[in-house]
Amino acid sequence: MKVYEIEKILLDFAPSYIAEPWDNVGLLAGFSQENVTGILLCVDATKSVIDEAVTKNCNLIVSHHPIIIRDAKKFNDECGMYSPEVVAYALRKGVNVISLHTNLDKCEGGINDSLAKLFEGTDIQVTYEGDIGRKFTVEKQTLNEFAKKVSKLINDDNVKFIGNPDDIVEDCYVIGGSGADERTLQMVAKEGLTFITGEVKHHIAINAVALQCKIIDVGHFTSERIFVNIIYDLLKKEEYNLCIPVLKAEAEENPFKKIKE
Repeated sequence: MKVYEIEKILLDFAPSYIAEPWDNVGLLAGFSQENVTGILLCVDATKSVIDEAVTKNCNLIVSHHPIIIRDAKKFNDECGMYSPEVVAYALRKGVNVISLHTNLDKCEGGINDSLAKLFEGTDIQVTYEGDIGRKFTVEKQTLNEFAKKVSKLINDDNVKFIGNPDDIVEDCYVIGGSGADERTLQMVAKEGLTFITGEVKHHIAINAVALQCKIIDVGHFTSERIFVNIIYDLLKKEEYNLCIPVLKAEAEENPFKKIKE
């Protein structure tokens, strides 16, 4: 099977046209006609992940975060920037890279659908056409109780929250990654939703307190590592009959470290 055939499977599931206008998805580095020897799945296609792909004879990486997202004029090992250096490194190592970003956040069965289900949500719905997040309902509980449950379900004890710990949670809204902007904050405040996301900047947090919002921040990487399982399950479907290895990256880890006791 060739690279372009894998790309078609992925983009049929998460079409490129639903990605945000600023985003960059699909085959971002490599050669569409190349035969695929193996596929390695990750959130970020770092040099360590590329090295793992080479070691495991995988010449295709499927990542969540695009390796090219802003204009770059040079792709070499002296750029001093993550994206151009990684592109050059991947090409030198003979590794193709496909990225699925906001299109996988938005699509049915994508990251935000999967997070809503993970958090035991019911009545999962898209609020409006093109909405990246998902609304859902959970059993009534306090914010503190729900934050504890979210921490357990997502398997990360660094989860933190904004709001009165005794406030009642029932109606929720989730966006993985950097989902906390002013527009979303105003929406969840107006509708009384508990907002679960992966990254809250300080000024957003201050405004959230002023608006008496309930926000649970699980961490950017933690909120999006479910990507790997989504794509693994997709490519393992019998209908595709892939006869090549599909592997989950082991070299990848959260860039934030915990303080050792």
